[in-house]
Amino acid sequence: MEGEKVASGASHADNIAPALLGGITLIRSYDPLDIKHISYPDDLWCAVIHPHLEIKTSESRKLIPQTVPMETALKQCGNLAGLIAGLSSGDYPLIGRSVTDLFAEPYRTGQLPDYMVLRESALEAGSVGCGLSGSGPSVFSLCRGEEMAINIGEVLKTHFTDRNIQSRIYISRISQAGCKTI
Repeated sequence: MEGEKVASGASHADNIAPALLGGITLIRSYDPLDIKHISYPDDLWCAVIHPHLEIKTSESRKLIPQTVPMETALKQCGNLAGLIAGLSSGDYPLIGRSVTDLFAEPYRTGQLPDYMVLRESALEAGSVGCGLSGSGPSVFSLCRGEEMAINIGEVLKTHFTDRNIQSRIYISRISQAGCKTI
C-alpha cells in the first residue's frame, strides 16, 4: 500500500490485495484493513488492453469531484451490490448491468481516444462488461470464456491500432492464486 502512496499519492489496497491474495477482492474497510474474497464464475476471463499512453494516477485523481450527488452515490451502491451478487451467483447479465463506474470513469475517460467507441465496440462484440482500469490507460473487459476473451482482445487492440497507438493485450482467466515466487 505504501508503494501505491508513492505512485498515486494515496495509500490504498485495491491493486495489491488481488495481486497478493488472488481472485476478486473487496476492501470493506481501511481502518482496520478488512479484505474479503468475492466468489465468481469459473469461466470468467478478462481481456485487458494497455495502450502505450501515459496517464499519471496522481493527476487523474484531480479530475474526480470531491463530492457526488446522493442520487449518484445510491446508483453506484446498487452497481456494487449488483456486481457482487452477479459474481457470486454467476448471473452474467447482472454482472454486465453492474459494471458501471459512476464515480471516476465519467471524468477520466476523456484521457483515452474515443473511449466510448471502444467500450461500445467491446460490448457489441460480446463483452460482459467493460471499463477503465483504475485511472487508466488500461481498459478491461470481462468475458465469459477464453474464446470470447481472445475475440474481445482483438477488438480492443484494433481500436488503438486504428488510431496509430501501440498497445499490448493481456488475456487471462481470473486467477484464484495470488503472486508467488517461482
